[in-house]
Amino acid sequence: MKLTTTEKYALAVLEVNPKLSELQKEKQSVCLVASCIWDMIEAETIAPDAKGRLKISEPLPESLSYCDSIYELLAKKSKKPEDVVLEYTHTLTGRRIKTLTESIVDSLLNKSVLTVEKQDSLLNAKLYHVNNLALAEDIAAIRNMENETITSNQFLLAILLLKSGIAKKILNRDELSNLKKAAKQDRGNFQPYVKNMIAMAETTISSSIATFIVTQ
Repeated sequence: MKLTTTEKYALAVLEVNPKLSELQKEKQSVCLVASCIWDMIEAETIAPDAKGRLKISEPLPESLSYCDSIYELLAKKSKKPEDVVLEYTHTLTGRRIKTLTESIVDSLLNKSVLTVEKQDSLLNAKLYHVNNLALAEDIAAIRNMENETITSNQFLLAILLLKSGIAKKILNRDELSNLKKAAKQDRGNFQPYVKNMIAMAETTISSSIATFIVTQ
């Protein structure tokens, strides 16, 4: 079954801590929104303009229906990636990030790679089982980044896991050290726009976290 980078990242987070609230924590939510942006650009649904603002370019495909709230936000006004992230991660109510995480989890449930303990609502439910096979190939590639030929999506997944602190919970010390080194290497075999998107995702994560720290 084909999963998007966002769905794989969400599964990795939930495998570490099977609670919906885990996806809504600061670093995880920043990475989750950045990943959604990546998925939509990969699908050519949105595109950055000359000033780096994201704008709508195509209808949102069904496979990315969980990105609907972000798509609607950009349909109203083009925004820079870091501004989109701030819209979701720095609000008093947390309504947008809650809606986004519930949509992503619904997508994972529909694909049968996640099961939930029956309770009154998804928000209160315990996400108690992740299908490990859904991530096996990607995690294996990330564990051996120095020796493996990985895809752009696997590389971005590795960056998201690293930036959010999830990597240190699923990799051993040597694997984590190798990942940090590999993440700094020039990936000249990637198409230029892919390299630019990885850089943009990293910048989005870093600037959003920095803004959060400054405003506290």
